[in-house]
Amino acid sequence: KTKGGGGEFYDEKYDIHFANDIVYNFEKEWHSIYAKYQHRIDRFLYMIKYPTCFVRCIRDQKEEDFIKENSNYILSVIKKHNELNKIIFLGAKEKIIDFPLRYFPLNLNYDYNLLIGRNLLFDGNYDIIKYLCLGMDAEKIERNLFFSKQKFLKRESAIESRYTLAIKLLQCKTENLKKLPKEIAIYGAGNIGKNFYEKCNKICKVECLIDKRPRESNYKNVKIIHYNNINLLKTNNFVITAVYDIEMISSIIKNYKPDANIIPLDMII
Repeated sequence: KTKGGGGEFYDEKYDIHFANDIVYNFEKEWHSIYAKYQHRIDRFLYMIKYPTCFVRCIRDQKEEDFIKENSNYILSVIKKHNELNKIIFLGAKEKIIDFPLRYFPLNLNYDYNLLIGRNLLFDGNYDIIKYLCLGMDAEKIERNLFFSKQKFLKRESAIESRYTLAIKLLQCKTENLKKLPKEIAIYGAGNIGKNFYEKCNKICKVECLIDKRPRESNYKNVKIIHYNNINLLKTNNFVITAVYDIEMISSIIKNYKPDANIIPLDMII
C-alpha cells in the first residue's frame, strides 16, 4: 500500500518501506517496480553462487538475541548456494560477549540510521577492512574505490550547488525577479524554495510549493503539495530550485504538464 502522499509504499508481509521507487503513479508503475526488484533478486541469487561475504549490522538487543538463538539457521541460509559463503556481524564495542558468529566491534559511537549505506561505517575500523579485502583481488578493490569516489563527488557537487544558489539568492535584488511570469509554482519546499517564495510572492502569485517528500502542508499561507498532484495546478510556469537535478525534475513536471515552462532558479537570480 502507498504512504507519504504517494511517494513511498509499504510491504506489509515483510515489514519493509520502499521510499524512492515511485516517480509518478504507483498503480501505473507497479509492474516496472516489480520487474526491477525481480531482476535484482535474480542477479543476487546468481552472484552468491560464487564465494560471498555477507555483512550485517546489529541494530539493537532484540536483533542480537535473535542471531544468537538462530545462528545455525542463519549459517545454513548463507551457505545454501555456496559452502564457502561467510557472514560477519558489526556492532557496538561492548556487545562482543558470547557471540557465536564472526563479530567485529565498531570503534565509534554510531547511529545506524545515519551510517547504513555510507563508508563512514568502516572509517577507523581497519580490522574490518583488512578482513574484507583478504577475499578480493586488487582490481576489484580499485573498481569499488572508483565507484565510491564517483558517488562522493556527485553528492559533494549537489551540496556545492545548493550553497552557491543560497548565496546568490541572498544577494538577489528585487528588480531581477520582475521578469518572472505573473503566476508560478516553485519546485522545492526546502530552505531555498521558502526563501525564494518570500522574495517573489509580492511580485508574482505563487500557486504552491512542490516537493518529493512534503514535510508540511503549507508555508505562510501557500500550500505545499506532492509532485503527483502537479496535474491539478492552474499554472504552467515552474521555477525549479534544485538546479543540480534539473533534468529529472523537468521530466517529472512534463509528465503531468507537457507544455510546462521550466525556469531554473539560477537563471533568474
